[in-house]
Amino acid sequence: MARAVGFIRTIMSCNKTHKILEFLEAMEVFISGRRRGTIFVREIEGMFAELFDDDERFEDLQYALAMFGAGKDSRHDEDWLIREFKFAKKIIEAERELRRSTE
Repeated sequence: MARAVGFIRTIMSCNKTHKILEFLEAMEVFISGRRRGTIFVREIEGMFAELFDDDERFEDLQYALAMFGAGKDSRHDEDWLIREFKFAKKIIEAERELRRSTE
């Protein structure tokens, strides 16, 4: 039974790692300017909600995602989201590096 639980945890961990990598890639796509449309931002918002919805460190990102496209100044929305994405990427990548170094 313990082996089965360990196996399930490994699968869940791999699945979350894959989702985090997809989220990091989506943020990078937005930052680079390859995609910046509202539909793409809503896709990123869905990824975020699944991974970090209750994480207080990302409250500003959550707000920026929710407000994207609500105002008339799309350049301001993009700049704000880019800043929040860069901040989130630093935190997520630092945590990933810390986990790799302790394994």
